[in-house]
Amino acid sequence: MSGRASDRPPLTSSGGSADAWSERARWSFQYRGESIYTITPIPFYLARRRLLVQLMQSHVAAAARVCDYGCGDGWYLRHFAQLSPAVEWTGVDVAPGMLELAAQAAPQARLFLPDEDWGQRFDLIYCVAVLAHVDDELLMRILSEWSTRLAPGGRILIFEQVGPHTSRGAGYVRRAAHDYLAAFTAAGYELQDAWRLSFDAHRWFERHVAKLLYTHWYDAETDTQRRLQANQSRLFRGLSRLSVMLSRNRLKRDLGDYGNALMLFGKGG
Repeated sequence: MSGRASDRPPLTSSGGSADAWSERARWSFQYRGESIYTITPIPFYLARRRLLVQLMQSHVAAAARVCDYGCGDGWYLRHFAQLSPAVEWTGVDVAPGMLELAAQAAPQARLFLPDEDWGQRFDLIYCVAVLAHVDDELLMRILSEWSTRLAPGGRILIFEQVGPHTSRGAGYVRRAAHDYLAAFTAAGYELQDAWRLSFDAHRWFERHVAKLLYTHWYDAETDTQRRLQANQSRLFRGLSRLSVMLSRNRLKRDLGDYGNALMLFGKGG
């Protein structure tokens, strides 16, 4: 990789240390030829991701220099680079272990820790499922940092879990969409477009069935490990897949309910 893991301590977040995310990378397992480390039910995760990349692609293809902030194992870098090989790619992640995986997945990308000099300004910075793992203070620091990293006319694309109100748990903050809008506005950005991805039947499955299975069917020390075990179960994946199939009208403009919001921002005048 062109960037390197520095000796300086990376930014931490409410989602835990860089070591914890590197450890998650070591828990990954193979599913249909892909290394999986998500604790989200896999059929839902893959269906949501297919819809997400369809929405993102036109914005990625229109940029000459793109940064994946929170690039993780590099899946999105690899996917979009295959579709838009002329783009200059940069990945940023808090966990050196994840950057090692990203270097294998997307060798054309320059990779950095957040506190390093990324070397250039970007036409697009996208951030997928990262900001829910940072507290409010760090969120504002990140938004300020992004502003300095954008080229004139550059834009920000974020994808985050949202709900009608903000809730906080161990290692995450599920904000309401209007909280993200308020934070970006305060940081000098303007909303240009937004969507909510919602698989309503699968949400019912996660709230009323999956939680029971995590508690009573899988034996592990932590909730994360139980969820990883569930994802390796054919029965669990089958129930998740059925719930995905029953989820209709997945793309909405109303941001006020549960789901995942994809929001596009530009720098204000």
